[in-house]
Amino acid sequence: MLDGFRILDLTWVLGGPYATLLLAQLGADVIKVETAAGDMSRKVPPHYVDGESTFFLSVNRGKRSIVVDLKHEQGIETFRDLVRHADAVVYNMTPSAPRRLGIDHPTLLSVNPRICVGEMIGLHDEGEYANFPAFDLAIQALGGVMSIARAAQRPRSARSDLAPRLSDRIANLASAELPGLRRSPASARLAAPDDRSQRRLPGV
Repeated sequence: MLDGFRILDLTWVLGGPYATLLLAQLGADVIKVETAAGDMSRKVPPHYVDGESTFFLSVNRGKRSIVVDLKHEQGIETFRDLVRHADAVVYNMTPSAPRRLGIDHPTLLSVNPRICVGEMIGLHDEGEYANFPAFDLAIQALGGVMSIARAAQRPRSARSDLAPRLSDRIANLASAELPGLRRSPASARLAAPDDRSQRRLPGV
């Protein structure tokens, strides 16, 4: 379905990597772009294969990977070269990070006018919590989901067993819209709902 479709995956942990995994399973060539330290989920316990977390492997299988330092000029140039030959870029950063790194939607469009950008953010790109570190558990806590967890469970774990990784999954499923953009206007971006040329991906 997505053969010949190349996606640059700058996502990490779960919200994002699972979404791009789905796209890889649909035939897209997904290239995971990481820092030298790598995705933090590479070390998530308790199970490992050849030193690699099975959690990481479960949502990053079928992808290629490359180390790029986006805080270094040469790294940015390398990334822009990748963008020139890509169809989409997906990231799950705080709203200010892409602009700070020079990989925000307008900048990427100047490199490749046909690029599609899938941006997952935790809350919104404006307001008090715009740069809140929105991991799944934080979103569940803010939304009140954890308050309905069994009281007996709370001393053991703050996580609600009613919705494990709920907001991550919502973001992942929303990202499934990316394949449809293959036949949409080339400048489309998944972002703010008040912009008709853009759509927002909820989640972290």
